[in-house]
Amino acid sequence: MKSIKIASITLLVATQLFTLQINAQESKEFTDINENWVSSYKSQDETSLCAIFSDISFLESELHRLGRGDFELSTMFVAYNLYVEKTLRRIRLRGRVDFDFDGYFNYDAFEMIKKYGIVPYSNYSGLIKSKKVHNHYKFYKDMYDYTLRVEQDGREGKLNSQWRDGILSSPWIDGFKKILTKNMGKLPISIEYNNKVMTPIEFSESILNIPFDDYIKITSYSYLEFNKPGELLVDGNWLHKKDFYNIKLDEYIKLIDSAINKGFTLTGDFHITEESYKSNLGYADFEIDSTNTIIDQDTRDNLYENWKTTDIHNVQIIGIARDETGKKYYKIKDSNSKKQFPNSPIYFSENYFRARVLSVMLHKDGIPSNIREVLKIK
Repeated sequence: MKSIKIASITLLVATQLFTLQINAQESKEFTDINENWVSSYKSQDETSLCAIFSDISFLESELHRLGRGDFELSTMFVAYNLYVEKTLRRIRLRGRVDFDFDGYFNYDAFEMIKKYGIVPYSNYSGLIKSKKVHNHYKFYKDMYDYTLRVEQDGREGKLNSQWRDGILSSPWIDGFKKILTKNMGKLPISIEYNNKVMTPIEFSESILNIPFDDYIKITSYSYLEFNKPGELLVDGNWLHKKDFYNIKLDEYIKLIDSAINKGFTLTGDFHITEESYKSNLGYADFEIDSTNTIIDQDTRDNLYENWKTTDIHNVQIIGIARDETGKKYYKIKDSNSKKQFPNSPIYFSENYFRARVLSVMLHKDGIPSNIREVLKIK
């Protein structure tokens, strides 16, 4: 009987006749079973930087958990450098890439901090002229138009970028940074911390001491070899990282549960539908039939293959809760503007995670030992 039901579900998905819905039919009461430490809410405002906000919040939780201290770090220091890196990549690829300023992933902040360092929020807010809200949409077009002109100069042999002693000097990069500085403020070259002057790299390395290599990306899709690392094929993975460890769906859920229960938070790459933000109920569920059948590997894979799941939003996963019936939900910390999205869901059902959470990133110590052993993560 069970196999017939699963086969029926798979067929429905494959033919795109399945019912996709966010359960917004009834109010629920939630009890938090386990919630791990998070820093205060920060709004991404009018930007597309959810991945950066998620990363930085996750990092702040990790620094707290590791005993480094409680920090409020600059998301915009990371964003400034990320804009530069994405533009450099486009020009080095001779414009042969679909380029935008709103496609990022859960590893981006870590990659930028490794290269450029970071500073506390108090040293760089990314807000100028007493502004209180980030609005990057206003200068996206300026960045895009400028980049198109640089591409044209490159085709005509007019670029004058020079490497000397391992340092790049480039007039066009300076011009691009002027757009960022005009709209976000000038990046600090050095800061004072604990009565010492240090660079952003020195602050990252000597004060934060982030164990970058200990953070592991996990996904669950059948097009990748299981129990091996591979490339998650989504737009946000713009650096084409091939270190997403792929595990079976049931193990994926066990990993998330185990990590949260041991005091770890995670970052997650979510497919989130518009309906979930229109709901006034503060939660999202995913149902494929009227009996809320548990989503299996085939269903998850078919949602991805049929373009029903893609990377849309990034959040921090911070806890586990139960509704009044005992049904399990995961609690998240979002960065969406409460002004723009006052009803953003805080709780997501396990079925939602099974169907619509493309990948997670976490510290390796949060991974169950048996899964670590299979994945050969030391």
